[in-house]
Amino acid sequence: MTATWTLKEHSSGEMIVTVEGEAWQNAVENAFRKLSGKLEVKGFRKGQVPRKIAEKRISAAERQYEAVSDCVDEWLKAGLEETGVEPISQPMVDIKDINDDGVTLSFMFTVMPEVKLGAYKDIEYELEEVTVTPEEEAAELDRQRERFEGEGQYTVLTNARCSTAMIEKFAEPDTAGLQLLRDAAEKMKFSARGYHRVLKVARTLADLDDKPTVGRLHLAEAISYRIAGERLTAAA
Repeated sequence: MTATWTLKEHSSGEMIVTVEGEAWQNAVENAFRKLSGKLEVKGFRKGQVPRKIAEKRISAAERQYEAVSDCVDEWLKAGLEETGVEPISQPMVDIKDINDDGVTLSFMFTVMPEVKLGAYKDIEYELEEVTVTPEEEAAELDRQRERFEGEGQYTVLTNARCSTAMIEKFAEPDTAGLQLLRDAAEKMKFSARGYHRVLKVARTLADLDDKPTVGRLHLAEAISYRIAGERLTAAA
């Protein structure tokens, strides 16, 4: 088995896994035996159908696709170990090529961005005191709910409750914001959960600012809240 990783845009990439030779033949054979055990042919007990008859009933394509279904998780794990890549989103698999000689699979997923950050601890940011009326709060909650309803997500009411895939879609930063987020994620060692929490806060700040796109200032403020929270935790 061989695996290669190619980084594309927005920290997403493609891992190509190719399985050939003995590993592929064993996987197909195991799949054939599994399917044979389920085969029902008049005159034979279930699981006792002679191989020659089973080979006529179970096509090569059926065996191959069953082999992929049975082994895809194993091959994904092996590919990640070989490439040293750590996904932060659920991999999406696609069969690029499949035949008697082997199979080539494509796994698409997102990884933690590679970033460089300067002396972020010296950054000072002044927060203005803001008064929010109940009417403004209700209007903002309605806007968030309508956003997710437009995606068919009727149980998601706020940015804080949406999935990682959805927040990556709705909170995709502008160029300057993305660079700041990448720098902060690398320097502050954000976990995948922490990375997406910052995005959710930044999306809400952009909503309050009535901006369709999450900008650098929104992310800077979201990151400053995280820094302040870490300091409070350390002092406790």
